[in-house]
Amino acid sequence: MRLNYGKTFLLGFGFFGVSVIWGVYNAFVPVFLAEKFHLSPAFVGFFMTLDNIAALLIQPPVGAWSDKLRTPIGRRMPFILIGAPIGAAAFGFINCKFHRFRYNVSV
Repeated sequence: MRLNYGKTFLLGFGFFGVSVIWGVYNAFVPVFLAEKFHLSPAFVGFFMTLDNIAALLIQPPVGAWSDKLRTPIGRRMPFILIGAPIGAAAFGFINCKFHRFRYNVSV
């Protein structure tokens, strides 16, 4: 069996991207929760733990579902094609203000 350098690079680049996004998420979301919602550090820690709990409960059934799924484009690709754009869009909205937009125009 021969090592495919192109696939190895792409896999490593994907893991690099996930690591960068995870670091940015862990750095900015606690600050966002504390400043925008005026939460105490205990509540910030609680909300930062919720995504890990959600992953614990969601990943096993979705993994079992993807193992049983048979499509012309593969088992995992439908989840990637749907989940990646949703995740990218959600990541782009992390810094958005969650209130009614008011335009203050001063001349």
